[in-house]
Amino acid sequence: MVALLLLGRILSALSFDMAMAMGLAVVIVAFTLFHRFVRKQLFLPLEILHQGVQFITRTGDVSKRVIAQGPVEYRELGESINKMLDALEVVKNDLGESQGRYALAAAGANDGLWDWNLERKTVYYSPRWYGLLGQTVKQEDTLDQWLSRVHPDDRERVESHLHSHLEGHSRYFETEHRVLHQDGHYKLMLMRGKAIRNDFDQPIRMAGSLTDMSQRGLFDTLTSLPNRHLLLDRLGHALRRNSRENRRSALMMIDIHKFSLINDSLGHYIGDQVITELSHRLQHSVRSGDTVAHLGGDSFAVLLETVASESDVMMILERMRGQIALPFDMQGHHITVSAHIGIVGDIGIYTHADEALRNAEIAMYDARTTTQGYAFFDTSMLSNIMSRREIESELRIALQEQEFFLLFQPIVSLNDESIQGFEALVRWQHPQGVKSPAQFIPVAEETGLIIPLGEWVLREACKQLALWNKKNKEGFVSVNLSAKQLSQIDLVKQVKSILQETGLDAKFLKLEITESSIIKDPKAALATLEQLNQLGVQICMDDFGTGYSSLSYLHTLPLSTIKIDRSFISRLGNDQSSLAIVRAVTELARHMNLDVVSEGVELQEQAEFLKGLECPYAQGYLFARPMTLEAMKDLQVNDLQKV
Repeated sequence: MVALLLLGRILSALSFDMAMAMGLAVVIVAFTLFHRFVRKQLFLPLEILHQGVQFITRTGDVSKRVIAQGPVEYRELGESINKMLDALEVVKNDLGESQGRYALAAAGANDGLWDWNLERKTVYYSPRWYGLLGQTVKQEDTLDQWLSRVHPDDRERVESHLHSHLEGHSRYFETEHRVLHQDGHYKLMLMRGKAIRNDFDQPIRMAGSLTDMSQRGLFDTLTSLPNRHLLLDRLGHALRRNSRENRRSALMMIDIHKFSLINDSLGHYIGDQVITELSHRLQHSVRSGDTVAHLGGDSFAVLLETVASESDVMMILERMRGQIALPFDMQGHHITVSAHIGIVGDIGIYTHADEALRNAEIAMYDARTTTQGYAFFDTSMLSNIMSRREIESELRIALQEQEFFLLFQPIVSLNDESIQGFEALVRWQHPQGVKSPAQFIPVAEETGLIIPLGEWVLREACKQLALWNKKNKEGFVSVNLSAKQLSQIDLVKQVKSILQETGLDAKFLKLEITESSIIKDPKAALATLEQLNQLGVQICMDDFGTGYSSLSYLHTLPLSTIKIDRSFISRLGNDQSSLAIVRAVTELARHMNLDVVSEGVELQEQAEFLKGLECPYAQGYLFARPMTLEAMKDLQVNDLQKV
């Protein structure tokens, strides 16, 4: 106050100009002091804070911290930024450790790793992957970088397994195949992988490993027999020796018939015991210089080092078959098995061991169709295999082009021969002519194509019957369900969706199963069948009497119908045992309140026998051949036998 009074007196004593100059000077001094104060207290702390953030952003060094000064708000902002940096530093350190562990594991692993981005169509291959193929220079990262190196004889099988997995027909992708090494030789590799799917169940990514099978041990861990790698090595030695010394060797491939039933019904522990005992028996059946190898699962191979003629091969073959046929007593279980055996009588015509092994395997598959259970390889078998591969390729195209159509065979009442329903039967309108199911269904089963084909048949059968029932007397339709379809996780959902889509009442749909389709996992199959039954769908046991334990499952399944297999019907009148079986099944079904349908009725005498046994329903050529529903609609009851 005193200072202001003094300043006023001074100004009053000065002239006006001097007063103005003096006042301006005071204002400038005051503004300068104020600006310094504001910059120091407000702008400078903000600038320091901004520079600190810019430095961390530019360098990526989250271990640094910003300096927070000035007002409370600035200090709180700086503290928040530093806390965020603390958290980022922890995450970065954890990520670095994780990446380090992954890099260490990848470097230490003997397998090559791969990661396929299906959306970008690019593949990452680890350095070890390239190393397994003898490559030092990284090539273009595409799927073809792998597939182009697969042996031509293996590529179609590999691609088939790959497509099957991507389409959701297998939980994992796994295949052994030969891959071209940089040195010009093929090496046996094991490729494993698993697809990652989006919310729409579409594969978007797939990752896995590549294992050099030559790096594995030479002996099977279960049986202590030579494994595939050692067998191929000994085969190679035999080929080179025979070429030098003009000697003869033979090769056998052995597959145990329906061995999976033992594992599924008695457990893998019992199954392993059977395989171990079988390995001992095979060793006792051959000579000291021969090689018995376990190729995995229920597959064996036998290299007969020296044979003089085919009679030598047959002598050892019969000795092995006798040992295989002997019963196995395992923990109170009396087990008998049979085998399919493929034989290459003279491996001297081959230059590569894997060719001889492949042809022995082809002969083994052919042996499944023979009554004696064994077969010697000939070149016609190879053409049959190529034909099956061609069918598989054409099947994929046929599914895309919708080349299939349905025929329906009436199921009639034996009392008045009126149509009660139909069985839907699929046919293939092949460019070279119509193909029957026997020509393509086995291939569809083996490749997993039965899944999309079965879904099409089910949808088409329901759609056509729904239209039939609107215009004619209502009937049901029976649709065959394969084992692979029955094992689908979403089967019940699929059936429900098809019924809603086509407008067919569930009570008019019968799904036909065979005992072999439920034996692998009876509990899961029973749960699925009960859910289908709850929808109102009827369940029918097809080919009854041809399975292993039909009666043991019959009372547990939610069945409405039993179909007696045509093999029993064809022998009626000539075979008393068939007559007894048909009578027993009919009476059993009557007591269990189940319908019975006799399949394959072709003669009037057979129909009369069935009427006498009080079998209510039948189907077969005696009444009508399979035809379209359009052709069926004009038939009268009395016209059936004229068709």
